[in-house]
Amino acid sequence: MVPDLRSLVVTLVLGAEGGPGPTLSVRELIESAALFGHAENAVRVAVARATAAGLLVAPSRGLYALGPAARPVADEVGRWRRIERQTVEWTGGWVAVHVYNFRKRLGRKAVVIAVSDAGIGFRRSLEATQAKRFGDRWGDGLAIETALIHNISRFRDPGRGQGLSGTKRYLARWQGKISIRSGTARVCIPQPWDDEPPMTEGLAWFPGSQVTIIIPAREVAG
Repeated sequence: MVPDLRSLVVTLVLGAEGGPGPTLSVRELIESAALFGHAENAVRVAVARATAAGLLVAPSRGLYALGPAARPVADEVGRWRRIERQTVEWTGGWVAVHVYNFRKRLGRKAVVIAVSDAGIGFRRSLEATQAKRFGDRWGDGLAIETALIHNISRFRDPGRGQGLSGTKRYLARWQGKISIRSGTARVCIPQPWDDEPPMTEGLAWFPGSQVTIIIPAREVAG
């Protein structure tokens, strides 16, 4: 398929921004467009129209650079070119979203969202402020319960650490379920349609934490 000529001309000039200079001459544009089957006169017309539309500018006679109308796209492409510099080493966290048919439990579909990290986990996160209160009972299950059920956060500043409480309020409107796995325990807020116990302990050690929420689809009235 032969590319749209005006788009091709702008794309060629955009490509020049990553080279030694930000401009292309008319002759370079004509020769490049010829590879796609475009005639010289058609290229000159396309350049003139792109210039009139603000997509190109002529900083000097016979040379063209990107105009202000093309700058947002050029900036986005520039970010793509720098994407490798913005990457960081993977620390083990992940996010997964899936739709399941909970036919036996709910009789309808549900969205399952899971977020996991490889951090220090709930017990160590709350240890400095909560462990002394519970003494020998302090462990992974109690730490998760403290955060999930009692809305206790390691942050003292008002307004911080409210993610779980906000999630619970949202799930309450949908009969949704939330469970947290960290260390050797898993704690959830059960729903009538689910038979998982509120707390399960003695599990294989899990680094960091995993939060899983299940959001049932809206029930269709019969």
